Amino acid sequence: MSYNDGNKTPNWASWQLNNTWIASGRKDTFHKDDTLPANWDRVPDASFPGIWRRGHLTPNADRNRNLKDMDSTFFMTNMIPQHSSNNSGVWANVEKFGRDIVQDKDKELYIIAGSYGSQGTFTRTRDDGTTFDVNIPDRVWKIMVVLDRPGQRLADINANTQIIAVDFPNSTVPDGPGRPKWTNYIVDIATIERNLAGAGMNYDLLSNVPEDVKRSLKTQQFTFTGDQPINGIR
Repeated sequence: MSYNDGNKTPNWASWQLNNTWIASGRKDTFHKDDTLPANWDRVPDASFPGIWRRGHLTPNADRNRNLKDMDSTFFMTNMIPQHSSNNSGVWANVEKFGRDIVQDKDKELYIIAGSYGSQGTFTRTRDDGTTFDVNIPDRVWKIMVVLDRPGQRLADINANTQIIAVDFPNSTVPDGPGRPKWTNYIVDIATIERNLAGAGMNYDLLSNVPEDVKRSLKTQQFTFTGDQPINGIR
Protein backbone atom coordinates (compact mmCIF):
# COMPACT_ATOMS: atom_id res chain seq x y z
CA MET A 1 0.00 0.00 0.00
CA SER A 2 1.01 3.59 -0.67
CA TYR A 3 -0.55 6.22 1.61
CA ASN A 4 -0.73 9.97 0.98
CA ASP A 5 -0.64 12.16 4.09
CA GLY A 6 -1.39 15.22 1.97
CA ASN A 7 -4.70 13.78 0.75
CA LYS A 8 -5.30 11.64 3.89
CA THR A 9 -6.16 8.73 1.59
CA PRO A 10 -4.31 5.76 0.09
CA ASN A 11 -2.72 6.25 -3.33
CA TRP A 12 -3.05 2.54 -4.08
CA ALA A 13 -3.26 -0.92 -2.55
CA SER A 14 -2.12 -4.23 -3.99
CA TRP A 15 -2.98 -7.78 -2.96
CA GLN A 16 -3.12 -11.42 -4.04
CA LEU A 17 -6.42 -13.26 -4.37
CA ASN A 18 -7.18 -16.96 -4.66
CA ASN A 19 -9.71 -19.30 -3.08
CA THR A 20 -7.77 -19.63 0.16
CA TRP A 21 -8.54 -16.01 1.12
CA ILE A 22 -12.30 -16.19 0.66
CA ALA A 23 -14.91 -17.41 3.15
CA SER A 24 -18.11 -15.54 4.03
CA GLY A 25 -19.43 -12.95 6.44
CA ARG A 26 -18.54 -9.41 7.38
CA LYS A 27 -17.91 -7.58 10.64
CA ASP A 28 -17.45 -3.82 10.32
CA THR A 29 -14.54 -2.74 12.52
CA PHE A 30 -13.47 0.59 11.04
CA HIS A 31 -10.48 1.99 12.95
CA LYS A 32 -7.86 4.70 12.57
CA ASP A 33 -4.35 3.55 11.75
CA ASP A 34 -1.94 4.23 14.61
CA THR A 35 0.95 2.66 12.68
CA LEU A 36 1.35 5.84 10.62
CA PRO A 37 4.35 8.10 11.34
CA ALA A 38 3.87 10.12 14.50
CA ASN A 39 3.58 13.46 12.66
CA TRP A 40 0.91 12.20 10.21
CA ASP A 41 -2.80 12.70 10.79
CA ARG A 42 -4.98 9.70 11.61
CA VAL A 43 -8.34 9.83 9.85
CA PRO A 44 -10.98 8.99 12.50
CA ASP A 45 -13.21 5.96 11.96
CA ALA A 46 -16.45 8.00 11.91
CA SER A 47 -18.65 7.79 8.81
CA PHE A 48 -17.85 10.22 6.00
CA PRO A 49 -20.38 13.02 5.39
CA GLY A 50 -23.29 13.09 2.97
CA ILE A 51 -23.10 10.82 -0.08
CA TRP A 52 -19.53 9.72 0.69
CA ARG A 53 -18.87 6.23 2.03
CA ARG A 54 -15.75 4.71 3.56
CA GLY A 55 -14.78 2.81 0.41
CA HIS A 56 -12.33 -0.09 0.70
CA LEU A 57 -9.48 -0.40 -1.78
CA THR A 58 -8.69 -3.94 -0.59
CA PRO A 59 -12.22 -5.30 -0.05
CA ASN A 60 -13.31 -7.06 3.10
CA ALA A 61 -14.74 -9.93 1.03
CA ASP A 62 -11.27 -10.61 -0.46
CA ARG A 63 -9.89 -11.15 3.06
CA ASN A 64 -12.65 -12.77 5.14
CA ARG A 65 -11.20 -16.21 5.89
CA ASN A 66 -10.69 -15.15 9.52
CA LEU A 67 -11.34 -12.17 11.77
CA LYS A 68 -7.70 -11.00 11.77
CA ASP A 69 -7.54 -10.79 7.97
CA MET A 70 -10.97 -9.18 7.80
CA ASP A 71 -10.07 -6.61 10.44
CA SER A 72 -6.95 -5.58 8.49
CA THR A 73 -9.12 -4.26 5.65
CA PHE A 74 -10.96 -1.84 7.96
CA PHE A 75 -8.00 0.42 8.72
CA MET A 76 -8.89 3.94 7.60
CA THR A 77 -5.65 3.94 5.57
CA ASN A 78 -7.46 1.46 3.26
CA MET A 79 -10.44 3.82 2.78
CA ILE A 80 -11.24 6.46 0.19
CA PRO A 81 -14.26 8.78 0.23
CA GLN A 82 -16.35 7.00 -2.38
CA HIS A 83 -19.72 8.01 -3.81
CA SER A 84 -22.37 5.77 -2.26
CA SER A 85 -23.76 4.55 -5.58
CA ASN A 86 -20.27 3.84 -6.89
CA ASN A 87 -19.27 1.99 -3.74
CA SER A 88 -22.33 -0.27 -3.73
CA GLY A 89 -22.70 -0.41 -7.53
CA VAL A 90 -19.99 -0.70 -10.19
CA TRP A 91 -17.12 -0.92 -7.66
CA ALA A 92 -18.79 -3.71 -5.70
CA ASN A 93 -19.62 -5.49 -8.95
CA VAL A 94 -16.06 -5.45 -10.27
CA GLU A 95 -14.88 -6.68 -6.85
CA LYS A 96 -17.34 -9.56 -7.10
CA PHE A 97 -16.17 -10.30 -10.63
CA GLY A 98 -12.65 -10.82 -9.31
CA ARG A 99 -13.93 -13.33 -6.75
CA ASP A 100 -16.01 -15.05 -9.43
CA ILE A 101 -12.84 -15.53 -11.48
CA VAL A 102 -10.97 -17.27 -8.67
CA GLN A 103 -13.96 -19.31 -7.49
CA ASP A 104 -15.56 -20.28 -10.82
CA LYS A 105 -12.41 -20.48 -12.95
CA ASP A 106 -9.88 -21.53 -10.27
CA LYS A 107 -7.49 -18.67 -11.10
CA GLU A 108 -5.12 -16.57 -9.04
CA LEU A 109 -5.26 -12.77 -9.23
CA TYR A 110 -2.80 -10.05 -8.44
CA ILE A 111 -4.76 -6.84 -7.97
CA ILE A 112 -3.87 -3.14 -7.75
CA ALA A 113 -6.48 -0.49 -6.96
CA GLY A 114 -6.31 3.23 -6.35
CA SER A 115 -7.76 6.68 -6.91
CA TYR A 116 -6.69 10.05 -8.28
CA GLY A 117 -7.78 13.62 -8.77
CA SER A 118 -9.99 15.75 -6.55
CA GLN A 119 -13.57 16.93 -6.45
CA GLY A 120 -13.22 18.73 -3.14
CA THR A 121 -12.52 17.98 0.50
CA PHE A 122 -14.25 17.59 3.84
CA THR A 123 -12.95 18.30 7.32
CA ARG A 124 -11.99 15.94 10.14
CA THR A 125 -10.99 16.88 13.69
CA ARG A 126 -7.78 15.97 15.51
CA ASP A 127 -7.72 14.96 19.17
CA ASP A 128 -6.53 18.49 20.07
CA GLY A 129 -9.55 20.09 18.36
CA THR A 130 -7.73 21.38 15.29
CA THR A 131 -8.90 20.24 11.86
CA PHE A 132 -7.51 18.84 8.62
CA ASP A 133 -8.97 18.21 5.16
CA VAL A 134 -9.60 14.82 3.53
CA ASN A 135 -9.48 14.74 -0.28
CA ILE A 136 -12.43 13.32 -2.25
CA PRO A 137 -10.96 11.56 -5.32
CA ASP A 138 -12.33 12.31 -8.75
CA ARG A 139 -11.78 8.79 -10.13
CA VAL A 140 -11.09 5.23 -8.97
CA TRP A 141 -9.23 2.49 -10.84
CA LYS A 142 -8.43 -1.21 -10.57
CA ILE A 143 -6.16 -3.67 -12.39
CA MET A 144 -6.45 -7.46 -12.12
CA VAL A 145 -3.65 -9.70 -13.42
CA VAL A 146 -5.16 -13.14 -14.08
CA LEU A 147 -2.81 -16.09 -13.53
CA ASP A 148 -3.81 -19.49 -14.88
CA ARG A 149 -3.89 -21.36 -11.59
CA PRO A 150 -3.37 -20.85 -7.85
CA GLY A 151 0.25 -20.88 -6.77
CA GLN A 152 1.63 -19.13 -9.84
CA ARG A 153 3.87 -16.11 -9.28
CA LEU A 154 5.71 -13.28 -11.04
CA ALA A 155 7.78 -15.66 -13.18
CA ASP A 156 4.58 -17.11 -14.64
CA ILE A 157 3.35 -13.79 -16.05
CA ASN A 158 3.85 -13.61 -19.81
CA ALA A 159 2.62 -11.63 -22.80
CA ASN A 160 -0.52 -13.79 -22.98
CA THR A 161 -1.53 -13.21 -19.34
CA GLN A 162 -5.00 -11.67 -19.17
CA ILE A 163 -5.37 -8.16 -17.77
CA ILE A 164 -8.62 -6.57 -16.59
CA ALA A 165 -8.38 -2.82 -15.98
CA VAL A 166 -11.13 -0.31 -15.21
CA ASP A 167 -11.25 3.42 -14.52
CA PHE A 168 -14.47 4.92 -13.09
CA PRO A 169 -15.64 8.40 -12.17
CA ASN A 170 -16.17 8.59 -8.41
CA SER A 171 -19.84 9.43 -8.89
CA THR A 172 -23.12 7.89 -9.98
CA VAL A 173 -22.19 5.78 -13.02
CA PRO A 174 -24.97 5.80 -15.66
CA ASP A 175 -26.57 2.53 -16.68
CA GLY A 176 -25.11 0.96 -19.78
CA PRO A 177 -26.63 -1.52 -22.25
CA GLY A 178 -27.58 -5.10 -21.31
CA ARG A 179 -24.21 -6.24 -20.05
CA PRO A 180 -22.90 -5.25 -16.58
CA LYS A 181 -22.35 -1.50 -16.57
CA TRP A 182 -18.85 -1.70 -15.05
CA THR A 183 -17.70 -3.18 -18.35
CA ASN A 184 -18.32 0.16 -20.08
CA TYR A 185 -15.27 1.46 -18.19
CA ILE A 186 -12.77 -1.21 -19.24
CA VAL A 187 -9.49 0.39 -20.36
CA ASP A 188 -5.87 -0.71 -20.67
CA ILE A 189 -3.09 -0.10 -18.16
CA ALA A 190 -1.45 2.49 -20.41
CA THR A 191 -4.62 4.60 -20.23
CA ILE A 192 -4.65 4.43 -16.43
CA GLU A 193 -0.99 5.47 -16.32
CA ARG A 194 -1.69 8.47 -18.59
CA ASN A 195 -4.62 9.50 -16.43
CA LEU A 196 -2.54 9.18 -13.28
CA ALA A 197 0.27 11.22 -14.83
CA GLY A 198 -2.25 13.93 -15.66
CA ALA A 199 -3.07 14.05 -11.95
CA GLY A 200 0.63 14.31 -11.03
CA MET A 201 1.03 10.63 -10.14
CA ASN A 202 3.76 9.09 -12.32
CA TYR A 203 3.50 5.33 -11.86
CA ASP A 204 5.17 2.44 -13.65
CA LEU A 205 2.50 -0.18 -12.99
CA LEU A 206 3.59 -3.85 -13.09
CA SER A 207 7.10 -2.54 -12.46
CA ASN A 208 8.48 -5.97 -11.45
CA VAL A 209 7.37 -7.65 -14.68
CA PRO A 210 10.11 -8.00 -17.37
CA GLU A 211 10.13 -4.97 -19.64
CA ASP A 212 9.15 -6.69 -22.90
CA VAL A 213 6.24 -8.51 -21.23
CA LYS A 214 5.15 -5.37 -19.42
CA ARG A 215 4.98 -3.36 -22.64
CA SER A 216 2.68 -5.97 -24.16
CA LEU A 217 0.42 -6.21 -21.10
CA LYS A 218 0.01 -2.45 -20.73
CA THR A 219 -1.81 -2.17 -24.07
CA GLN A 220 -3.98 -5.26 -23.60
CA GLN A 221 -7.70 -4.57 -23.13
CA PHE A 222 -10.09 -7.20 -21.78
CA THR A 223 -12.87 -8.27 -24.15
CA PHE A 224 -15.71 -10.77 -24.04
CA THR A 225 -18.73 -11.74 -26.09
CA GLY A 226 -22.37 -11.58 -24.99
CA ASP A 227 -23.48 -10.17 -21.66
CA GLN A 228 -21.33 -12.27 -19.28
CA PRO A 229 -17.76 -11.05 -18.70
CA ILE A 230 -16.80 -14.37 -17.09
CA ASN A 231 -17.00 -15.87 -20.59
CA GLY A 232 -13.96 -13.81 -21.54
CA ILE A 233 -11.72 -15.53 -18.99
CA ARG A 234 -9.54 -18.09 -20.74
